[in-house]
Amino acid sequence: MITMDKRLLEACKDAVSAVKNQKMPDFLSAFRQIQDAAQKAGDQELEKFMRLLWGVFSMYFQFAKGQPFGPLMSGPQGRTLIPEDLTSAELAQLEETLEGIDNPAFVARICDVLWIRKKNFLYAQRTIKAYLQSVDEDNDETWVPKSEWLKRSTQIAMELGEKAQERQIIKQKLLQLFEDGRTKCFTDRQDYWPATLLGLIIENKLADDWNDLGDKAVAIAKGFPISPGCDAPRKYYKLAAKCYELANQTEKAKQAKLALAKHWEDEARSFKTPGGGDGFNLAHRLEKAIYAYREAGNSAKAEQLVHELKEANKMALGQMKAITSPLIDAAPLLNIADEGIGNKTGIAVIEAFAILVTPFSYAHEEESAKKMLKEHPLQGLFNTQIFTEEGNVAATIPGMTDNYEESIKAHAVRGYNLGQSLSASTTLKRGIDLVVQSSDSWKDGIKEFIASSVFVPKDRADIYERAIIAGFEGDLLLFTHLIVPQIENSVRLIFGANKLKITAVREGVQQERDLNQLLTDPEAEKIFGKDLLWEMRSLLIEKTGPNLRNRVCHGLMSSADINNSSSIFLLWLTLHLILGFQPNDKK
Repeated sequence: MITMDKRLLEACKDAVSAVKNQKMPDFLSAFRQIQDAAQKAGDQELEKFMRLLWGVFSMYFQFAKGQPFGPLMSGPQGRTLIPEDLTSAELAQLEETLEGIDNPAFVARICDVLWIRKKNFLYAQRTIKAYLQSVDEDNDETWVPKSEWLKRSTQIAMELGEKAQERQIIKQKLLQLFEDGRTKCFTDRQDYWPATLLGLIIENKLADDWNDLGDKAVAIAKGFPISPGCDAPRKYYKLAAKCYELANQTEKAKQAKLALAKHWEDEARSFKTPGGGDGFNLAHRLEKAIYAYREAGNSAKAEQLVHELKEANKMALGQMKAITSPLIDAAPLLNIADEGIGNKTGIAVIEAFAILVTPFSYAHEEESAKKMLKEHPLQGLFNTQIFTEEGNVAATIPGMTDNYEESIKAHAVRGYNLGQSLSASTTLKRGIDLVVQSSDSWKDGIKEFIASSVFVPKDRADIYERAIIAGFEGDLLLFTHLIVPQIENSVRLIFGANKLKITAVREGVQQERDLNQLLTDPEAEKIFGKDLLWEMRSLLIEKTGPNLRNRVCHGLMSSADINNSSSIFLLWLTLHLILGFQPNDKK
């Protein structure tokens, strides 16, 4: 029985009849136009009713279990409508709009909302029927809306139980559309349509002959050319492998996975030229091929491609364009060294060098990273790979949407490294010159400075002395190789003195914890403080930074790598650590 004002129903019919192509934006536009007109005319009842319809059609598919719709907008001021917000009176109004309107997209949305709220089986049936009718009547080449209607109708059918007739209806519809689509998918903008359908079939286990579907997916994959940017074949090989797995065809599933890996490899080759090629695209596809071959169980082939990947990464590094930045006035930074060291000699000049700079604030670097990503979101939207000189991928900085916290941490480490490089090339470099020029007593000062610190074991004092003198004299090669393992040993001893864990037992064998484990231990902050700890981590062990500890200990540092700002900063860091563990009466 109709209880709502017929005037409102007629307005609803007029709005729906103005919609030409079943898409949500057109419904929203039609409802908004009448709403605006009603507002100008002072017709509050009609304005409110059109606002309700606009809210119902503004919801977007999110397909989460129990919550298939999400709000169009959400923020501090609130959010737009979702089904749970509707009152009993509003639901009654929506029910009445179904009288006399046969637009399938309209009927589907209204019945879907009523099904969610009322759980009436008849609304579920009508929703599925209307969504499928919307698919049939939509002649637009853009298949995304059709895929959403199919996914939602399938979701409802699965909710109705195994014996529901609607499951069979959906099953036959998806299989029929897949058959029609697989012969047309080589035309423009239709390449992913059958893949979407097959994905729905697999997700909901709506097929009887999985082997046949796998064969058809492979046939589609082979129908595409191997060309840069054409990744549709890989989609179908992946789906074929899933079909074969459901059919218990283990060997066929493996062959589909190998074909996927081979496609990555063949596409990589398309970026090679006799003179070199596109290093970035070549490396990206080789990396994907290596992963795919390993997934398919062909580790030998994957290892063969690892060597090619290294060369491709080197090529990519060589093709990077240099980024220039504005010149910085270094005079104030140089003055810090001049004023800090002055005319000091002996141990006093060494102590002055150790406090020329202070550890950077992690809170500041973290806040700077957050601000940068907020102001320049594109810089943190996608994954970023860090390459070593050998052409290896040392680390991947995740995009903000993948892992926000890790992305912030990686950018904070980069902030530390920038500050370290700037300090090393200005203040600390000038400080080293001033120490060496101070007098002949600076070497004796180093010996005295080392002797009074608990950071340096008595039986290692000569190693520290030789290393630090070499650093001041410009032999950074000797300094770095001597000091890195000694710092690791000293940190371990400091941990032990504080009754913290310094060994790990694996398979009955007790091993010393290395610097990677020590500096990432939650207790490390209590010893060094957060700022100094992150200064150490950013320089010595973080893969997104210089990673000095690991590159030195694994023999990956060349002379050019060592003779740079990182090693100069390490000289300051060493002395700062020694100073930090002086007895209280010596500080």
